[in-house]
Amino acid sequence: MRRRLSPDHPRDRPRRGAPRRDTGHRTGIRPLLATLLLLTACASDEFEVPEIAAGGPEIPYKTVIEGIENDNLRELLAASSSAVELEDRPPATLTLLEHRGERDTERLRTVLRSEGYYEAEVAVDIDESTKPVRLVYRIDRGPAFRLESVELSQVEAAAEMPVQLPDAADLGLEINSRARAAEIVAAQENLLRRLQQQGFPYPTITERQVVVDRRTRKVRVSYRVDPGAKARFGPTTITGLRAVEEPFVRALIPWQENKPFDIRRFNELRTALLETGLFSTVRIRGADTVPADGVLPVAISLTERKSRTVTAGISYQTEEGPRVEASWEHRNLFGRGEGLQIGASVSAITMALEAGFRKPAFLRPDQALLAEGRLARDDTDAYTSENAQTQVLLERTLRPGMVAAAGVGFKYALVEDKGDDGDKDEFGLVYLPARFRWDTSDDLLDPTRGGRLAADVAPYQDVLGSGVNFVRGSAAYTRYVQVFDEPRIVLAGRGAGGSIIGSERDDIPADERFYVGGGGSVRGFSFQEAGELDDDGDPIGGRSFLELSGELRVKATETLGFVAFIDAGRAFSTVYPDFDEELLVGSGLGFRYFTPIGPLRLDVAVPLNPRDADASFQLYVSIGQAF
Repeated sequence: MRRRLSPDHPRDRPRRGAPRRDTGHRTGIRPLLATLLLLTACASDEFEVPEIAAGGPEIPYKTVIEGIENDNLRELLAASSSAVELEDRPPATLTLLEHRGERDTERLRTVLRSEGYYEAEVAVDIDESTKPVRLVYRIDRGPAFRLESVELSQVEAAAEMPVQLPDAADLGLEINSRARAAEIVAAQENLLRRLQQQGFPYPTITERQVVVDRRTRKVRVSYRVDPGAKARFGPTTITGLRAVEEPFVRALIPWQENKPFDIRRFNELRTALLETGLFSTVRIRGADTVPADGVLPVAISLTERKSRTVTAGISYQTEEGPRVEASWEHRNLFGRGEGLQIGASVSAITMALEAGFRKPAFLRPDQALLAEGRLARDDTDAYTSENAQTQVLLERTLRPGMVAAAGVGFKYALVEDKGDDGDKDEFGLVYLPARFRWDTSDDLLDPTRGGRLAADVAPYQDVLGSGVNFVRGSAAYTRYVQVFDEPRIVLAGRGAGGSIIGSERDDIPADERFYVGGGGSVRGFSFQEAGELDDDGDPIGGRSFLELSGELRVKATETLGFVAFIDAGRAFSTVYPDFDEELLVGSGLGFRYFTPIGPLRLDVAVPLNPRDADASFQLYVSIGQAF
């Protein structure tokens, strides 16, 4: 049985002007109270309470939206529907379910109009033949109305102080595109923001008109703006500091007093302060009004974070076994954002103690002084290395997310090449490291959009008499594309390569050669073993390498996800990758459990073109995605 609940149903909605039936209760308090109660109850689901309390049966139902193929629009309609929201609170009667459906029709029409469908029609049915009952919205969205024109003007009172008004494209509006309300409102905010970039702190929209022409199915939009008073940056006050010294914060301020106001400077400072890791909240605002002299005072209000952090982690790889890491960090050592981090890691192949010091705003606001050191013993199938390394660099922020660094370093190492005669070679390498990082991704441990580029190069010279000298360079790029929101599906790709120019491979210290294979490389092949092996099956390392990886990441629920991946690559004995040699390929499946600190990763991989010495599978467990 199906109930038709469209607006023209004679029982469900009286026609305008139609006489009401006389129920015989024209006077008296009880009919009046009953009428008021009915009118009030029909405005909300409070009307359901009396019937539920009276013991009436519940009517479980499922809301269905038909006629909309676009997933995003269908999700928007569902999010606007009170019937969808109240599915877990079934009504007591079909009549109450009818009321829910009727109340939603105008809401859904409003949503459709906001999306540019001004002639949309919404009808609602109840299908009682199914269990649960189906509440069906049948939608005919009609033709899309298109944006015909966008007009911007300035109030006459501000004519003596003209502003540069942007065009429609600058505001994110495209002529002849579907006239969406969200884009029209966003364009208004964009217009105000552009005026704030021209020295006007408090512009206002005095008039916004949206004219819908139903004959031509076109929409005309106009904005009239009052830029307000023009201003210059004035004195800045800073509050909320406890352990952080005020001169450190002032050194990060990107504007100068008496320079024209520009709202972008506020955003730059907010980002710089948050990136220090010293503050949990940052508020920057100008005075409520522009003074007569045009000098706008600025107030910065800060809340400091705790300056010390202790972290610990564990990971597992089949070849490496368990790996335990712990670190301690102080982010404000001397009161000006100086950071000191000390960490240790232990596994079957590595014992390492590392330390790093960072002094921000060194000589200039966008520059930092870095000092890094490492004391370690690495015992892999390829080599054993007992080494101590230190380097000092200047790091400069070129733009948000983009940094470059260069400096000088020294590494002392006793290295045993297991593919050689077993003797230990002593090296004292002076090197000049340079690196570049560009990160546009949206999350450190679980990125879904953007990309990351990392490049490193350094010339090395041994100063202990071996005569070894070489230049070692490498680069890696990853890209993340979210193709669906629900379920969340992300395509992730990575490519990496490198080359060593100079000394012959066997003369280059074994712990400076390139190795491929393992959890962060070509999964399915053992750590360092995706390359040339000696007669004992131990990796030799190469003078160049190539890695390619692709992943399909599916987040099925808030906490569970799955990954399918394929990796390819190898280390080459030649200076540049030799494509006559077969790339080693591994593939597998992964499981992700999403926690507040990042996804827990479990990957199982198999080699697709294994050699005789290769294991049949590899297992990897860690926090964070593979790349």
